[in-house]
Amino acid sequence: MLSFKPLLPRCNEYFGYLKNIDKKRIYSNYGPLYFKTKKKIERYLKLKKKSVILTSSGDASLFACLKYLKYLNKNKKYILTPSFSFSSDIQSIINSGFEPIFIDINLENWTMSETEIYKEIKNNNKIAGILIVSPFGYPLNINNLNNLKSKTKIEIIYDAADTFLNLRNIEKINFFLTSSFHPTKNIAGNESGMIICKKLLEKNFKEILNFGQENKKKKIKIFGFNGKISEYDCAILLATLKNIIKIKEKIKKINQYIVKNTTNNLIIFQKNIGINWFSNKINFYSKNLYKKKIKKIFIKKGIQLYEPWTGKPMHLHDFFKNYKKNNLRNTLFLSKKILSLPINYDISNKNLKKICDTLNMLKKKR
Repeated sequence: MLSFKPLLPRCNEYFGYLKNIDKKRIYSNYGPLYFKTKKKIERYLKLKKKSVILTSSGDASLFACLKYLKYLNKNKKYILTPSFSFSSDIQSIINSGFEPIFIDINLENWTMSETEIYKEIKNNNKIAGILIVSPFGYPLNINNLNNLKSKTKIEIIYDAADTFLNLRNIEKINFFLTSSFHPTKNIAGNESGMIICKKLLEKNFKEILNFGQENKKKKIKIFGFNGKISEYDCAILLATLKNIIKIKEKIKKINQYIVKNTTNNLIIFQKNIGINWFSNKINFYSKNLYKKKIKKIFIKKGIQLYEPWTGKPMHLHDFFKNYKKNNLRNTLFLSKKILSLPINYDISNKNLKKICDTLNMLKKKR
């Protein structure tokens, strides 16, 4: 079976960083590798007025932002979010003291419908924030998000969990951005993540992520939690970042090959993948076949497919089914059909061809 397991740097690639940890005997709590990693990311993203705060996970990043919103909005109740997302988004909303309102997506790019967002805001004055999710690395338009915040006067959290390779113009954001460096992501650093925000808010988030403590006086100012990144995770992330240009180029070529060599016009890929954004996950659906049938065909060819996130929208899970939602017609349509093909950048040309051949033969199956 051709499966696609996560790929982290080999141990020899970060051995030097581990020696540094042994020498300094600093293992967490914003040590030297933390600041080295932070500086490298800020330089890569060309940030001057914004700060990167590294966290223990993408989930911790989301939770910290939502806890901060709750601190600012004690009397507001709701966060707008797509049901077409991952359980981390919804659990972070609930754990921070809010309730989700599930908003439909559009079928053009699989992201939250702005029309539906405006409709909900018009009739609800208890909304504290909008949690917008980037599906599988698809980069959202920064200007559109800035305009949405300006028009609605409601805070935005952009969950760009797997979008690091495709982030552009981040210096311009007037909202919070979170990302993940989980082993399954395009840029992997074991179990870690980040927040991007205005520089003046960096102190607030570092306190939230350190049990709510002020760094010097140790005074508790806010209900926080332990969301700090370890120096060991920084070591792995640094090794990955060292090769980021090479990783991006390999993923780009893989995406372009699959899109170019899939001639079956019944296969619908995510909008513009392999053209102006790139990912180690190829998500698609068929116009004429349900995913159960497609999975059987791929298994016969020895290729493993996955159902993205949890395989069904969040509002259909028992834990979340009683929360408010609008008409989720597009969410239901896409969730019934979409499949994911995780592809790491060390895949062979032979296996790439095998994938395209299998995609092309789907139109022959009825």
